[in-house]
Amino acid sequence: MKRMLIANLLQRPTRTIVSMSAVAMAVILILVLTGLSHGLLNDAARRTQNTGADILFQPSGASLFFAFNTGTLPIKLINRFKEIPGVTYLTPVLVNFSVGRFGLTFGIEWESFNNFPGRLHILSGRPFQGEYEAIIDDLFARSNHLNIGDTIKILARDFKIVGICQSGIAVVRVFIPLSTMQSLTGAADKASMILVKCQEAGRIPAVYEQMKREYKGYNIVKASDVQDLMAENTPFLREFTYTIIAISVFVSFLVILLAMYTSIFERTREIGILKAMGAPKSFILSTILKESVLLSSLGCIAGIIGTYVIIQIIRIKFPSMLIDIPFDWHFKACFLALLGGTLGSLYPAFKAASQDPVVALSYE
Repeated sequence: MKRMLIANLLQRPTRTIVSMSAVAMAVILILVLTGLSHGLLNDAARRTQNTGADILFQPSGASLFFAFNTGTLPIKLINRFKEIPGVTYLTPVLVNFSVGRFGLTFGIEWESFNNFPGRLHILSGRPFQGEYEAIIDDLFARSNHLNIGDTIKILARDFKIVGICQSGIAVVRVFIPLSTMQSLTGAADKASMILVKCQEAGRIPAVYEQMKREYKGYNIVKASDVQDLMAENTPFLREFTYTIIAISVFVSFLVILLAMYTSIFERTREIGILKAMGAPKSFILSTILKESVLLSSLGCIAGIIGTYVIIQIIRIKFPSMLIDIPFDWHFKACFLALLGGTLGSLYPAFKAASQDPVVALSYE
């Protein structure tokens, strides 16, 4: 049986390769897309938590995806937050989103921002001192071949790069002075959010509850909840992912259906001989299904290998783009691809098993 299955696949190598490639492509699409979506969420959540803030205080309707935030939060609230028992450090942050190469920019107060555990660790250069000076992280510097003394354009103004910091801190890669950001965006004395650091972990729930009670209508989030909240508030990402998965499974279904149907059409006489020799319908049916499963399995293996080849290419070409594939999705992707392949072979298998041996033997 095994030899016959392998012989059937090797007999028509082009069709076998095309069918395997379709299944492999389905696996690649599922894994790469899932890895990109998980990488985006996990990296954003991890870097937000890496600032060392315990609580994020934002205006009403603000998003955890800071690109959608605007500077409407009065900074004077910091003076009131200082009176809350258990609060140690506070710092305002003004966020700006650019459609250029670096996306988000944080306007920060150097002194108060660096009171937090996730302070900017300068690897080369110095903190910004002038009005139009910027700090970028090392990954952004490498990706864009930037060095100390180079300039980047932010809000239609040229900023001189005076420092390169360690990556992985905060959800952005470019930092400029808060006062400059406020001036350029017309948000004087405003911020997009206020980061709050508590004296100790045990004080976080009490501070959080007091803020929720006294500042109703504001968006107040514990840093420990950021990842779960991001996942809950991105239904469009899940829907997009599931749509691509469904399309991928459907494509593998169609390709296997066509491949198996063509294969049976070409082997009509062979099937007639088997049935004339007494082969039951179950034997014909299982042979076709096993051939499909073997074809899909080889496609899954090729798909997993291809996935990691593509990931390496992405990492070389776009080092700032993180891909995180959950381990269980390897099994899910293969299962879905196998399911599509098996369903695609059902009709051809039943058609082969139902053939009249006399008609099949007379087929030329």
